[in-house]
Amino acid sequence: MKKSLLILTLLSCGNLFSQFGASSGLLHKEFSKENTEYLAKLYMAKNVMSITDEPKTLKLDAVTAAQSGELTCLVYDCEGAGKGLLFAFWGKRLNQSGVTYNAYDFIHIPQEKASFMLNKLDSLNNAFMDNYSSAMPQNIKESFVFKIDEFEFILSIYTMRVIWNDFDSHWRSSEMKKTKKKFEKAIN
Repeated sequence: MKKSLLILTLLSCGNLFSQFGASSGLLHKEFSKENTEYLAKLYMAKNVMSITDEPKTLKLDAVTAAQSGELTCLVYDCEGAGKGLLFAFWGKRLNQSGVTYNAYDFIHIPQEKASFMLNKLDSLNNAFMDNYSSAMPQNIKESFVFKIDEFEFILSIYTMRVIWNDFDSHWRSSEMKKTKKKFEKAIN
């Protein structure tokens, strides 16, 4: 009884000491879409937009978060910087003392490069699926490996790995297609 009361107290009081509000606490994921949007605004303001005395608009929409939690895709529209795609990468890191922590990094992709990359990923994914369905089941372990700009991709059945800056994230094909669809809607 005492143990269950202690666990209940810990779970309900976790939000009292949190930085990000009600979604924080003992079971909070640092890589949630809400937290990513929060951190992405600062990244965009410091690294993409040129901040001046005049206010500028910044619109961010976290369109998809990989089920693995390792990659969140955001569509942005910044006054002065235009539209584009922002990738938020999350992953475990080990510091010099041997302590594990969640690291993150952002990379923004301007509209033209983002359109090119998403179209190429979609066409390669479709080609892979066509190849997979015609060769089934003997080539189930087959993958496409390729590079687009600074990103490396390993495309397998229903999923791809996105490798960038020591981050290795899993991105399902359905999440990529959803990102592409929402990105196209945002730029038109």
